[in-house]
Amino acid sequence: MNRDIRVPGVNRLRTLVVVVALTLGAMTLAACEPTLHQETGLVTDVRQTSLTSVDGFDLRTPDGRTVEFVTRTTRFDLTFPVQHLGEHLALAQPITVTYKVVDGRNEVVKLTDATTR
Repeated sequence: MNRDIRVPGVNRLRTLVVVVALTLGAMTLAACEPTLHQETGLVTDVRQTSLTSVDGFDLRTPDGRTVEFVTRTTRFDLTFPVQHLGEHLALAQPITVTYKVVDGRNEVVKLTDATTR
């Protein structure tokens, strides 16, 4: 004999608790993600260990700051291959760097050619 005892509102309460827990969990994960920043400027130095590997580079911003970036975890792709960084250094063409700060280091997330105005 199956005796289901239904208490009004229990399923709603259970659903509400699950939704609140999932929302708080998602907010906690989002808070742990580093904030993305952007800088645009001229490449002034490239720390390159081989033709296909760059450890980092320096960027001079229009306001005169020099910002150091690390690229050890950066995935260079066909839109901005690693060699393209050297071209920007040689030709003094600006780039835009999207990065996150991790343990005090500016880790590059994405590199793009800067748009000129």
